[in-house]
Order: sequence, then structure tokens, then C-alpha cells
Amino acid sequence: MTMALELDGGAVVYQMRAKEPYYLLLKSATSGFWGFPKGHLENTESALEAAEREIREETGIIATVDDRFYDVLNYRVGENDKKVTLFTAKVPEDTVVRLQKEEISMAAWLDYAAARKRLTYLNLKQALDNADQYIRKAEQ
Repeated sequence: MTMALELDGGAVVYQMRAKEPYYLLLKSATSGFWGFPKGHLENTESALEAAEREIREETGIIATVDDRFYDVLNYRVGENDKKVTLFTAKVPEDTVVRLQKEEISMAAWLDYAAARKRLTYLNLKQALDNADQYIRKAEQ
């Protein structure tokens, strides 16, 4: 039996408030876990194109993904291996979130400490750590 490799693209979406990054976390409507906007690559999409599309589909936000930072997460779900490439995407402070109700039950803008606590999985916490370091340098 061959393992399927599922490729996903996503992003750590953030906005700056008083020189502090606030992160957009989404709660899955199907599994209840908290994470970042992400999803499967479709057809010939790159991970970056998938990230921008998934942000738009899941939140209604039209964001430009920063390809200077990315973090790759590899893990297994059931019988399948997953490879998720997470970028960062900065959005304006007045950004309105419109949830894709079939997939996302809640959204929250949280500072680093609260976001790290809210994220369900350790690999997502580590991705947030890496993104936060990059964002704080980039925003200086």
C-alpha cells in the first residue's frame, strides 16, 4: 500500500497593532482545532498560490503572501503524509474577516502569547515561533 502525500499551502496572517503583531487563528468547523488558513494545492498551483487562495476562501481576505519567509511542516494524518508550507501575510488593521462557515467556525486576532496558547498542535506553535521572529525583524 502506497502512502499518499498531500501538499498544502497556508499562511500565518497578521496585522500590526501599536507595533505588536496580532495573529489570525481559525477554528476548524469539522475537527475543532485552532490553526492558520491553509489547504490543499489544486491542479498546478504552487504552495504560495494555494496559500493566497485559501486565505481568500476561508476568511474573505485578499492578502499578498510574503514568500521571503516559509516554514515546512511534515506530519501524518491517518494513512497519509502531509507537507504544509506556511508563509506569512500582513493585512491592514481594519481587515474584515468573513468566515467560510462550512470549514471555519470561529476566528480570533491574538497577540503572540495568546495565539501560541490557543494553537492546538505543537508543530503549529513552532511555526508561529519562527514566523514571529521573522515578522518582528521585518517590522523594525
